[in-house]
Order: sequence, then structure tokens, then C-alpha cells
Amino acid sequence: LALEKLQARGDEPVQITGVYNEFTGWFSGGTIASGGAVKAAVKSGRLPTKLLRDPYILAPGVEGADSAVGTHNGFPRGFQWQLDLSFGLLIDFVMAGINANVVRRSLALRHLASSCTYRECASVGYLFRNLVTWLAHGFGFFVGEPINLKPRPGQGPPQWLIQRGGFTIHVTAATKDKTRSATTRVSGRGDPGYGATAKMLGEVGLSLAFDADKTRPVPGVPAGGVLTPSTALGSVLVQRLTRKGVLEVR
Repeated sequence: LALEKLQARGDEPVQITGVYNEFTGWFSGGTIASGGAVKAAVKSGRLPTKLLRDPYILAPGVEGADSAVGTHNGFPRGFQWQLDLSFGLLIDFVMAGINANVVRRSLALRHLASSCTYRECASVGYLFRNLVTWLAHGFGFFVGEPINLKPRPGQGPPQWLIQRGGFTIHVTAATKDKTRSATTRVSGRGDPGYGATAKMLGEVGLSLAFDADKTRPVPGVPAGGVLTPSTALGSVLVQRLTRKGVLEVR
């Protein structure tokens, strides 16, 4: 959305940055197990370390603008923090390596990987938002649903956190010379995984079933295959998610 707002010209180099200043929820047991499985695969040699350093791991064979950086979050290796005039102190974000890979697949499918880079991080404020929410509920003991500190696959946050969690991300697309930029703010209510993402997945399924006649093909993107929600459904999905109150886009 930010890229569309910017209206970059042709193959004009563009830097896209996603900054989370809210990500309130708790870990999923399945996510923790997946992380453990990746570490085990690397240790056993089944997953080459080289793949873990490929920003386009979900777009095999693609050499794009992020290839030179060689990290999944899009920041130089060893990135820990940096100061930003708009968001204050920026830090590494736990989900950036997963989210950014999907974004880059979308860029590759749109034939924009060579001109657009993507990086993702968080404002340190999101940690304090989480802490305030947890403390206000006594980590769940005050409401009779304590947070499970070691969730197993299939287990996640308690119901009160699923309802009261949320996320906000600011995505900025800027030209390389920084003379032009555009920012889109996307937010959703509910635990980012079990609340917001679950609703999004449901609406994606409904959109695939009922919105086919409204979907306009994205230029250059195949009509089928392993697509992303952005490339398969585009603005139709955004309109559905905002209409249903799943997302708020500004």
C-alpha cells in the first residue's frame, strides 16, 4: 500500500521499512516448536546455514536488491538498535525474519525485487506496551487465566489476551535519495497470532471463495501457483479486512 502511494517510477530504487510500535500478545506453542525444529535442522546439517542467510529463501533463484545485505530482517548483520526521528529507538523484531521473507516473495512475484528492498524492526516502545498489559492483569492471575509460560504446540495465549492484544505497524516506502516517501499505518485488534492473524486467514478463505469476480489480476503475476495474499487478492482483500473491522488502514 505504501509503495502504491509512493507511485515510484519504473525501476526506481525504493527502500520499504516496516516498524512495529505495538505487538501485544503471547507466544504460540507451535511457533516455539517451529523455531526449535529449525535449530535442530541446522545442527544436523539438513538445513544449510547458507539458506538461512538468503533474504529470498521463499523466492528460489531470485537475486534482488536485498541479496547484498544477506539477512532476513533486511538490516546489516549484527543489527541491534538505531535511533530514528519518528519512532525513537528501533530494535530487532522477533518476527521480522519470517514476515520479511513473505514480503520479498510478493516483491519477486511483482518483478520488483531488483528495485525494492524491505526491512523490518520494532520501536522499543512495543516491549513496554506488552509489559503494561501483562502487569495490569497480573500476568493473568487477576482474571483467573494465567499466561502459560511454556506453551506446547496447539497452546497459545489466554482468552483475555487474545481479546485485548493488538498490533500496529507503520510501513514507509522512500526513494533512494529520500526526496519522496509515503507511509501506511496498519493496525488490528486481538493477539497478533491467535486473534488478528486467525481472523485474516478466515477472511482470505472467504475472499478466495466469494471475491474471484472482483479480483483484478496483478500485472506480471501468474494466475496460480504459490502466491501470497497480496499478489493473489490485492486490494480486494484489504477492502474486505477493513470492512469487517479486522484491520484499520491509514
